Amino acid sequence: MKIYIFAALLFFSLSSIAKHDQVVEIDLSGLTCSFCVYGFKKNLEKHEDVEKADISLKQNKTRIYLKPGATVTEDELKGIIKDAGFGSGESQHYGKAEHPCDSTPC
Repeated sequence: MKIYIFAALLFFSLSSIAKHDQVVEIDLSGLTCSFCVYGFKKNLEKHEDVEKADISLKQNKTRIYLKPGATVTEDELKGIIKDAGFGSGESQHYGKAEHPCDSTPC
């Protein structure tokens, strides 16, 4: 049963990525509790170019879904992270044509 739930969550999470023009994943540091995650998520989602943000406390990573036509840069997103009191690390940016779901089934 757990495998079916995991597979369903993975499918919906990956299909969600495929529907966005731009997705940025950034490694985080300094998150210590679910309250940090909640407040940081709300802070990120206030930005005019951010449609949605998912933050994993366990993986110390954020996945930011940008609105179509967004002009915010990864450096600006990392600045938002720094201003919120957290650290940022490696980042990956997926454009619509570059995302792995476009070349292989997700």
